[in-house]
Amino acid sequence: MTGPSGGIMAITINDSCTGCTACVRACPVAAISGARSQRHRIDPSRCIGCGACGRVCPVSAVLDSEGRAIVRLKRAAWMQPAFDLASCIGCACCVAACPVECLVMEGGQPGGLGETPHLAKPETCVSCELCVEICPVDCVVMGSGIPVGKADGNAAGEGAA
Repeated sequence: MTGPSGGIMAITINDSCTGCTACVRACPVAAISGARSQRHRIDPSRCIGCGACGRVCPVSAVLDSEGRAIVRLKRAAWMQPAFDLASCIGCACCVAACPVECLVMEGGQPGGLGETPHLAKPETCVSCELCVEICPVDCVVMGSGIPVGKADGNAAGEGAA
């Protein structure tokens, strides 16, 4: 199986899936389907490999690319982006890449000059790391231990993984 980038499908669901639909609700790109109480499936052409589905699975049925069960985590323990605003060039690539629209540009002057990214909706962040991957100046890092709803996203390296 291959994902959207043409590589090996990173996330799979095994036979222990009970069809509870927790993964369907957690997936930011609607890549998971299946009837309630039936094994669910991931569409490799839609999956972004974020692992949100595995972090909510109550039976550890979601496996990573090496066949290991993804560890279930409480939402408050999910990693979130933090920004090194001194290095940020304000390109907004991170905002555009976010599949759940939890990042916004703010501050700066009228017309957008000097705006910087901010984690506006930490409760919707799925820790996909697309913002980290796309940043051309590496000013975005994922941190753990930033309580959901408390992340100001302005202290790069705060709890960095």
